[in-house]
Parts: sequence; structure tokens; C-alpha cells
Amino acid sequence: METQKQTTQKKESKMRKFNQDRGFGIEIELACSKSKEVIAQLISDAGVVCESESYNHMTVSYWKIVKDVSINPSSGARYTMEIVSPILYGTAGLAELNKVLNVLNNTDGVTTKVNKSMGIHVHHDLTNWRNGTRENFANNMNNLVSLVSKYEHCLFSLLPPSRQSQWCRPVREFMIDYRTNDVCSYTNRVRTLKRIHRNEDLGSFQENPTSGRSGMRYCGLNFANLFTRGSVEFRYHQASTNIQKLSAWIVFTQAFVETAELKKSISYTDAMTRTTVASALRRLRCDLGLTKANNDFYLQGCDAEIKRRYHLYKTNAVTNSFVAVAR
Repeated sequence: METQKQTTQKKESKMRKFNQDRGFGIEIELACSKSKEVIAQLISDAGVVCESESYNHMTVSYWKIVKDVSINPSSGARYTMEIVSPILYGTAGLAELNKVLNVLNNTDGVTTKVNKSMGIHVHHDLTNWRNGTRENFANNMNNLVSLVSKYEHCLFSLLPPSRQSQWCRPVREFMIDYRTNDVCSYTNRVRTLKRIHRNEDLGSFQENPTSGRSGMRYCGLNFANLFTRGSVEFRYHQASTNIQKLSAWIVFTQAFVETAELKKSISYTDAMTRTTVASALRRLRCDLGLTKANNDFYLQGCDAEIKRRYHLYKTNAVTNSFVAVAR
């Protein structure tokens, strides 16, 4: 007879899939040989409505391009910009992203370049958490922060060393009650999160210890927009205009959110940082449902990309973490 644990694992594996109904968004930093006005028109001509705008954080129903002075231009690409998607969903959203990237990569006369000063930011919709019960909000949030914090060294191990920067600092450096392992009990962490839900204000939950709330959005896992736009932002990824890489990363980061929502509880421990990245990554892939995604094309592709990235970057040291570990 199956144990209860085995039954639960089978149920979870069947439920794991790329959620077509959870909204996501992407911000692409890059440099281009053409102005943001020209690129916006080219994207619109390709069938995706896009506008050139002054810098803003408004959520709109169309793609927009804003100037980004925080990144550096490249040779032959002097216009720096950030391309921001509207809220996208599932397969249709990935197809729309592909159209935008096709314009950037395959338009005659357009040169697009990325460099180490740039990144990719992926947002996932958490409005069902924000608008749900206080208990579910607290549990899901604790699960997500715990999941990312104990496997964050694996995230950095899948990316070039340039992403270990001030623009995506580790969770344990920002989140109160998570900065050192087991200083605060699960009960106390959940109590804090219930208070945050009641007040609809993060307070000091996510705060840069050196620059306070003004620097809070530079955490790799950023909740600054949780009560305004209802989203969490993953800031880890390097700049890219490759659809395979970005699609897999969207699916991968969504899997963290889905796992946090699915699990009854996720233990907060630094045990994974005391083993090799290879072992921890295998455990992470299992926890996210990637290793048993036999019926989901997107999770299968994501798993293949994660394994490819590990072999690509496995000789690089992970130092942007509270504990550096062996490969």
C-alpha cells in the first residue's frame, strides 16, 4: 500500500504544470542602434501594440519602451532602454514575447546589444495571495521566501558572475527574520506576515540594511509592488533577447510561486547550502516538480534549460550568498 507521503507526492506531480492563468510580465534592459521611438513603431508594425514613453512605473495594457539611464550603452548601440510588457498569460503571452524579440533580433538595420550592466526582471501575479485570507497569504509568502532563500545559491549558480551584484542582492540580506537561519521561529515569521497582510504594508519586512526602504527593490526577490500592483519580481537574470532562455526563466520562476502556493509548508533551513550545488539543484528541481513534469511541455523545456545552465556555469564560484558552497 502507498504511504500518505507517496500519495501526496503523486498528487502534486500531476498538478505541476505551467499555469496558463497566472499573469506574468517582463522587463528587458538593452542597448540599440535605433531610438526607442523607432523600436516601438517596429514592434507595433509587427502586430504587438507598443508605445514610446517617458520613464514611469504605470501598468498599462500595451508594451512600452522607456529610456534607462542606469545601464551602459554598447559599441554600435548607443540608445539605452527598457522594454516593458503588459500583463501576459500562458502560451499566448510567450508568443507575444517572441514577436517582440524577433523584431529586436531580426530586423534589418537594427543592432541590439546587451552587457553586464543590464538585466531581465520577471514579475508574477500574486493578487490571489494579496486578496485571499490572512492565513493563506502568510503561509504562501513564508513558503516562497523560504524556498528561494534556501536555494538561492542554486539560482546564482545558473547565471554569470556579473549577476552577483548590487542590483539583485540575496534574500537573507534583505528579509527580516530570514537573515540568519532559525533565529526566528516559523510562528513568529507567520505572525509578521499576517500583520503585513492586515496593514497592506511591507513595513520593514524587506529592507536594505544600508539604504533602508529606498533600496528595497534591489533584492533578487522583490516584493516592493505587492500591495500596489500585486506582483513579485525576480531580478536575478542577466540581460538577453533569446526567447528560449527567457521563456524557460519565466516558467522556472513561476514554478517557485506555484510550489509556494501548493505546499502546506516549506521548512526554512540552510542545510542545502552546506552540500554541493549539484546536489541542491537536483533537490530544487524535484521540489519545483520539474523532474516529474512528464505531461507538460513547458516544464520539460525549463528543466532541460536549467541543466544546460548548470553545466555552462558550474566552474564559477557562488559568492553572492550567505554561505558559499562547493560545486
